[in-house]
Amino acid sequence: MKEDTLTAIGEQVLGWLRASEELVVTQAPLLVEEIIFYGRAKEAAYIVLFGVILIFAPFLMRKCARHMKESSAEDDFKAGVSGFAAGVTLLVGSIGILVHVEPLMLVYCAPKLYVLKWLAYLIR
Repeated sequence: MKEDTLTAIGEQVLGWLRASEELVVTQAPLLVEEIIFYGRAKEAAYIVLFGVILIFAPFLMRKCARHMKESSAEDDFKAGVSGFAAGVTLLVGSIGILVHVEPLMLVYCAPKLYVLKWLAYLIR
């Protein structure tokens, strides 16, 4: 009785493996293409986003310099806030671009390695 049950289960598992082999052969290339396309779109979007953030820094710096030319206490506070905002904008934009340049280069120059890193991230 146990042997018959084990044989039936073994045959069922073998059937699943054969069916999944077909699925892997037909769907794996499409999945890899989608992973690469998604990676390219995502990393490019991050670079654009942080680039837009970085664009605001010169405007905030000019605003800070304009407030520093005036001599009232209120303008000193506005200059400090503008300077702080410009510094944060520069820092966030620069770090964001630096962090996302490596994955962007990886997905464009070595897409197979990008897919392997993606799979390793999923397995962790």
